[in-house]
Amino acid sequence: MGEIEVRKFADCAPYEGPDAIPGIRFRPVGPALGVSGWGMNLLELDAGCTGYPEHDYAADGQEEPYVVLEGSAELRTAAARR
Repeated sequence: MGEIEVRKFADCAPYEGPDAIPGIRFRPVGPALGVSGWGMNLLELDAGCTGYPEHDYAADGQEEPYVVLEGSAELRTAAARR
């Protein structure tokens, strides 16, 4: 069995490129954890942030689970708009 590593999400630098969105810290934690078979990202949104872009992955068959670790959020889906 391999060694166990413990890492804090805060140690994973947030994306700061040209597509960064004010009020959102997008942390690509998969690469920081050495994950290569699937992706994992952590998003930290400031209170009242409304800048998270609408998107979906239906065309390429991906799924995108969300877990709220602190605070609350409103998730709007196509099913909710029907």
